[in-house]
Amino acid sequence: MEAETAITLVLLACGALFCLQRTWSSLDKARTIEDTPTSKIASAAQGYVELIGAAKPDQKLLIAPLTSTHCLWYRYKVERYVDHGKHSSWQIIRSGASDTSFFLEDDTGRCHVHPEGADVKAFNRDRWRGGSEVPIATAGGIIKTSLPIWDNNMFSSGRYRYTEERIHPEDLLYGIGLFQSIRPENSSAQTESKMMEILSDWKRDHAALLERFDTNNDGDIDQAEWRLARREAAIEAKSYVLENYDSESAHILCKSPVRSQHFILSCKNPDKLVKRYRWWALAYFVVFLALVAFFARILAG
Repeated sequence: MEAETAITLVLLACGALFCLQRTWSSLDKARTIEDTPTSKIASAAQGYVELIGAAKPDQKLLIAPLTSTHCLWYRYKVERYVDHGKHSSWQIIRSGASDTSFFLEDDTGRCHVHPEGADVKAFNRDRWRGGSEVPIATAGGIIKTSLPIWDNNMFSSGRYRYTEERIHPEDLLYGIGLFQSIRPENSSAQTESKMMEILSDWKRDHAALLERFDTNNDGDIDQAEWRLARREAAIEAKSYVLENYDSESAHILCKSPVRSQHFILSCKNPDKLVKRYRWWALAYFVVFLALVAFFARILAG
């Protein structure tokens, strides 16, 4: 067997195995969504759950890197068209995704969503072409001056292709993953933590610390003066906790350490998401069969 034929067979075998794995993964995700009942945040059991609600900001909104759109989550990709004759292709030159948490909220409560490691299916998606690695930007956002992405004239539509997906506030949000509730510290522990935070802030401004607690004016804070500082910090911390103590548990949805438990976030209705995964499974399986047939034909031939 020639070396070139052997390499082709190896590549075909690897491609077939990849497609088979993707077929199984897509079918497994579809079955998981169908078989997992939807829970309410306030009554959800600890462990692997399915939630449906609305996407809400956890902190200030993010700014998507390509379109400068305010959002809760983004994923982007910049590709360049490389012309190598028959082997011309789009090559990724940079990409990324945000990992900042946001809320999923239903009519019973809200839960922090940590998107790291999730299979995200966002509703908002932009794709266009341009002539430079960085899209042309103005104060009002991105100028999309290129032709549609299906135009094959590379010189008129641009050798760069940009793709950006986003989750916006108030989008429908479906999530399935590991659900955990974290109970807050008791008031004593919160007071101690707040006191240490206050002392740390005071230490950062050494001049103000000396002015306030250096009673003997020797330019240093001795043990007696430090005890006084701790007493005052404890009083401030106790007052703060009395006014701001929150006894409610914090809920988190994140990736499970169990590999067989998928972590999926989607702005699509679960029924539509199941259909999408089944179509992907069918497409991968068709490619798998084609690769196997091609493999067998070369081997026989």
